[in-house]
Amino acid sequence: RSIDGFDIKAALDELNKTQPGLMLRYGGHTGAAGLSIRKTDLCVFSKALNTIVLKKLPDPLVPIVWHDGPLSDEPINIATFKEINALAPYGRGFLAPNFVNTFKVINIRTIGNPKVHLALTLGHQGQELRAVYFNALENEQAPLPCKVDSQIEVVYQLSENHFRNQTQLQLQIQNLTAISIDEQTDKQPY
Repeated sequence: RSIDGFDIKAALDELNKTQPGLMLRYGGHTGAAGLSIRKTDLCVFSKALNTIVLKKLPDPLVPIVWHDGPLSDEPINIATFKEINALAPYGRGFLAPNFVNTFKVINIRTIGNPKVHLALTLGHQGQELRAVYFNALENEQAPLPCKVDSQIEVVYQLSENHFRNQTQLQLQIQNLTAISIDEQTDKQPY
């Protein structure tokens, strides 16, 4: 598989022109391709393909975080989750919705083993919402991406957390960005 904006089939076509016979056969389309090579040619193939890829990809690569916009100004609750979840099942071509909103950090702590996940309490329009951000930190020594009382922009999915016979709404964070003091004037407050 390829990434958005990179035509893997065109890269293999170019490789086939510059290194004829290196690939025994290949095929595919813009988003995915397959090929056969001799095991002894793997190193040569890797270097040649990397050269083409580096030439065609933008520098630096910046991840794209897709979202469906902000969730409405109404309270975010289990009923909201159930309305959205009624649209399921989600899958390729019909992804689960990602929302983006601004929140105030009320509490943040590391969880898990290793402690690279975050549990947060977020303020939004007078509400306190629980959130979890899996694999938020590169390692246990990494600094937290935000602190208590800071404003953050969060891309998230709504989910239910079932724990100790209780069901609560939970935001599953996909991406989190701390908002600078200058930017906070344009964002919605808690």
